[in-house]
Amino acid sequence: SEFYEKYPMASEDYDIYEGYEDYLEGDFHFLLSSDEALLFEYTGNETNVVIPDAVAGRPVTAIGNMAFYNNVSIKSVVIPAPVTVIKGGYHIGSGSYYSAFSKCTSLEQVVIPASSQLETIGAGPFAGCTALYDIELPASTRHLGAACFAYCESLHQLDFPVELQEIHQNAFSYSGLKSITIPANCTEFTFANYLPNLEAFYVAEENPRYRVHEGVLYDNMPPTGKYTGWTLINYPIKKPDTSYRVPDYCTHIFGDSLAVDSFPTALETIYI
Repeated sequence: SEFYEKYPMASEDYDIYEGYEDYLEGDFHFLLSSDEALLFEYTGNETNVVIPDAVAGRPVTAIGNMAFYNNVSIKSVVIPAPVTVIKGGYHIGSGSYYSAFSKCTSLEQVVIPASSQLETIGAGPFAGCTALYDIELPASTRHLGAACFAYCESLHQLDFPVELQEIHQNAFSYSGLKSITIPANCTEFTFANYLPNLEAFYVAEENPRYRVHEGVLYDNMPPTGKYTGWTLINYPIKKPDTSYRVPDYCTHIFGDSLAVDSFPTALETIYI
């Protein structure tokens, strides 16, 4: 179809789901196996979209990596409870991804039921959703992919479930988040730069890897893997203090934590 000719990278889903059959229901294009369905493409222009829980007697368990890409009509979407993965896509530079909901610039609300089985949000599925302000991650969520909410400028708050395990590279770059709380079981929070509105980090006391000091994030397994001890890995750009004293337990400062393009706006003096 014209869709595959325009976005050939979406054919990856056909490779992964080889042998699945095409199934059309209204504006939805699914790929079916004997026991599950993948939403491959949505071709409609409705503003409020409800993805069906099941089609042809099969639960919808995945949203494909190009399902809603660049759909500028959609304002809200309901993700069905059986979905376990919102698939990531291809990074094409300048914060852009070919991914499930990427560049849906009118999307404001993503509704995920409390009974959801969602475990994984892949790389960049909401990147460039500049109007998105309302999404609540279900308790089942375990993995957040790279740049999954990058450039979500209207997203000022996002609560993470207790059992979340991984937050990958630049998951919230250039988003509107003002604070980030790392839960107890999250032991992978990778390279969190370019957070232009961030005022503070918080970390659950039980977390074995990360800790905070006055809103500044420290890691005892730093990104380069070269050091031992506690490393300062991120100083929030919008932390309001004009001075900061690094605690005695800090043994290293990760270079990108105070990079020129992400240097704290108020900080004038740092004491080591």
